[in-house]
Amino acid sequence: MKQAFLAIVIILTLTQSAWAVNFEEDKHVQDMVAQISDETLNSEHDNAISRTQELISRYPKEPFPRFLLTTIYMYILRSYWDFPVDEKYQTYKRKFSSAAADAKKACDEYPVQNAAIYFLRGMVLGEEGMVHLQDREWLASYSKGKSAVAALQKSLEIDPTNYDAYLGLGMFEYYCSKFTGAIKILTWLIGFSGNSEKGLQYVTKAMTHGKYSEGSAKLFLAYAYIEYEDRLDEGVELAKTLRARYPSNFTFIEYILRAARKLPPERAAEGLDWIDTYVKTPNWKEQLNLFVPFNLDEVDYVQASLYLARDDYVSARNLLEPVSACSNHVDEFSTEVNLALLYVYAKTANHDKAREIYSRIMSQKSIKNSHFKAKGILKS
Repeated sequence: MKQAFLAIVIILTLTQSAWAVNFEEDKHVQDMVAQISDETLNSEHDNAISRTQELISRYPKEPFPRFLLTTIYMYILRSYWDFPVDEKYQTYKRKFSSAAADAKKACDEYPVQNAAIYFLRGMVLGEEGMVHLQDREWLASYSKGKSAVAALQKSLEIDPTNYDAYLGLGMFEYYCSKFTGAIKILTWLIGFSGNSEKGLQYVTKAMTHGKYSEGSAKLFLAYAYIEYEDRLDEGVELAKTLRARYPSNFTFIEYILRAARKLPPERAAEGLDWIDTYVKTPNWKEQLNLFVPFNLDEVDYVQASLYLARDDYVSARNLLEPVSACSNHVDEFSTEVNLALLYVYAKTANHDKAREIYSRIMSQKSIKNSHFKAKGILKS
């Protein structure tokens, strides 16, 4: 009986291994994986999900397609990073959790625990950690991240050439280095506070040498360089390439706007060129796949701010007036637009228009000292 059981295990293992080789060597599969990756980064999520589910149907025990599905839902959730959650977010989160559970189960049940399986398990755990981080569930995020690191390190221990594993390791190092407050103290007490430089090095290694990580690594590095590292030119170069390749994804427009906002006045002309050349491409609004409340008017507002830095009040006014006119509710953005327009009218001695926009600002609730700012603009 023992020998018969052993024979069955060997047969199952060999069958599974041969099947896995078929998956990895199937050119049609690899073409589909490449297309799924491109569609995910281009915000064509419905197409990506459909193709991934086709792969799952063809290879029901293979963990990789289930990892892909988890990744797609993770990217959808990540798109909400700077926006309020809605009912769709909760639906996507449930689908993400289900996909992640299926992916981990497929990894656990895989008969050969090799470098690839540890890599996939680690990446799924890391994606769960990212979603917890987004939801400000710090301890859960850190716990998932530590488990992810252990799996990815095991993958590299088995196969040091599995450079894709450095993507997850680098992101964990980097984000841990950016924790603040109580969670920062906790990570320090248990002996891991993260290293931003090491994190960037790891992600760069995944980008340049990994098989699957180039797009995801570029996305992460662009954000890190612009948001945290003050390496605006490097970040924008990455964002430009991503924007050109994935024109339906609003994220890369948002990255370029973030960088443009941080430019000193003497570099305002460069920011204007970024927007004209890489953001406002032909039919750019129609190309975008917006499923979160990203405000396209921010493009004109940032561009107007750059014109103001160059004392080009006519160009700034031409952008700001239509945005102000179509603002149907009072919020921080509409208030900033009206303050900028008040500044333009004050600088160009357009007293009637200045009084009109001033009255509008003062009749609305004050947002971030907007009443005080408006009075200051008129007095200056």
